[in-house]
Amino acid sequence: MLRLSFGPCRAADALLTVVFACCVAIGQPAEDSLISLLVVWPPEGVTVDGARVRVGGRTDPAARVMVNGQQMRVFPSGAFAGACPLEPGDNTIHFRATKGEQTATAERTVVRQRPFRSLPATPICFDPDCEGEPSEDLEVRAGDTLRICVKGSRGRKATFRIGSGETHYPLLPTSRDGVEGFYEGAYQVKPSDRLVQARVTCYLWSAKGKSEPAAQWRVPGRVTVNTNPFPDVARAKEDYVRLRAEPHHGAPILAAREGTHLQIVGAVGDSLRVALTPTLHGWVPRDLVRMVRGEPPLRRGCIRDLSVTEKNGATVVRIPLGLRVPFIVTEHPHSSAIELTMFGVENSLNWITDRTPRGMVEAIVNAPASDGACRLEISLRGGGLLGYRAYYDGAVLCLALRRPLSPPADSTRPLRGHTILLDPGHGGPSKGTLGSTGIEEKAINRDLCGILRRLLETRGATVRLTRPEDADVSLADRARQAEQDGDLFVSIHNNSIALTGDPLEARGVGVYYYHPHSRDVAQAIYRQMLRVEPRPEPYGVVTADLYIPREITAMPSVLLECLFLSNPEDEMLLMDKAFSERYMESVAAGIAEWFSAAARKPTATSE
Repeated sequence: MLRLSFGPCRAADALLTVVFACCVAIGQPAEDSLISLLVVWPPEGVTVDGARVRVGGRTDPAARVMVNGQQMRVFPSGAFAGACPLEPGDNTIHFRATKGEQTATAERTVVRQRPFRSLPATPICFDPDCEGEPSEDLEVRAGDTLRICVKGSRGRKATFRIGSGETHYPLLPTSRDGVEGFYEGAYQVKPSDRLVQARVTCYLWSAKGKSEPAAQWRVPGRVTVNTNPFPDVARAKEDYVRLRAEPHHGAPILAAREGTHLQIVGAVGDSLRVALTPTLHGWVPRDLVRMVRGEPPLRRGCIRDLSVTEKNGATVVRIPLGLRVPFIVTEHPHSSAIELTMFGVENSLNWITDRTPRGMVEAIVNAPASDGACRLEISLRGGGLLGYRAYYDGAVLCLALRRPLSPPADSTRPLRGHTILLDPGHGGPSKGTLGSTGIEEKAINRDLCGILRRLLETRGATVRLTRPEDADVSLADRARQAEQDGDLFVSIHNNSIALTGDPLEARGVGVYYYHPHSRDVAQAIYRQMLRVEPRPEPYGVVTADLYIPREITAMPSVLLECLFLSNPEDEMLLMDKAFSERYMESVAAGIAEWFSAAARKPTATSE
């Protein structure tokens, strides 16, 4: 049986000093008590939307812990964890640790949002717990559709009107998750509408023939109609400006580079709607763009020719456009071809020059696309795609394609000559998640990266850290480092359940990637991590919309959620120096396995 040794891990040593210095002040020990009680979860005064909340903390390993009368398991590290049921409204959670005659207590206040419930038919009223939609201010144009939703007494006639207009429009009854009393309606903006900060007022009626409504309600969002017949113009302030399919938390569509010309045709709150084609729109946060006055609103780029060249060991497709426009790079599942779609361009392509007899590009086809777009299908030679970098050189769009790996001079040392970027997640004021003992994720991540760096360098790799110190490094800065140099990017994190989850239910290792060219390395690392002893629970290989694996395209990039810091047993493993050494050795083995396999794939050859 493997034993856990809690020293001398730097993160664990620092934690124990802090915990024992602070626990008396955080808990409320009985007079002359020596027992400690540190409550980490939940945060004081937090509001949750769920029927339970995560609880956890640290005490003497021999203590007995009760939370609202429910006994918690105390682990050898002194951590305890579980979930506490909540009633709607304010909840007080009582923590009590006892050891012999010693007692320590603490409290936390948690607010559970009141779930929607069906209101009775009478008295006729709107539900004050449901503000209604639109909940944010809107800027719309002729032809746009407004969607209205409110909640009130069920089974009533309901209408709405906009601004000072006298026309009432119907709201139809519906239900959500079995709760009745919702009413929904829609309005299509007309060319004649001149609404400015107009309020939407909704009404419930008691019976047919009544001239006065029984109840009325104004939804929070105000409506303004932009009567400009042309789009407004904005420019992206920086690289990695992500356009999404919905105003909030929608699926990613594309990343606009700094200076990209964007046509703005609407707004919801602080999100702007961007017209890519007449039928495809994306949404971007207002603070990531600058509005431009005096620029032609319907300006387009123009593609007439392109060239394929070699630069710094990469095959580069160069496309003069005359304007920085939005674009999407789409990989095919097996990385044998990619598509480049440019929006807001005049497609007059009739000349393609290939100056790379041994390059990666086999053929470029000008494929059909929607109005105002150009779609290029780029077939690749050899061992497929290991990454790409899409950037602007002035108004020339460049797509640099990473060549496949060459076989190593020494097959027993596949990492020799390669550069690996290690990214210790979080840092500085960004602590990441907290374990039940109070240990900070950023410290664990950095310790693991230090071990992994040493192991990779022993195998012959050159290793760079995105943050060698406990510093605040933005996600964009981490992504920029990947564009400078390197063959693989590995971000080290540790996972946590949601605040309304049970920390004892989720454990194990997960490896996250986004682009198809990163899938093989994700699977190789995951396979090796599952071979360590004690074997971690398998969480899975996950395609995920996470910043680092999504925005880093210049090389394969993965994010490791090594274990669940929210689970006390996983937390103890992460605090065990011997296990951390074995665990990072498995990651190094997975990286070496992938480099060795990738180098065996066929490379591009001349025709």
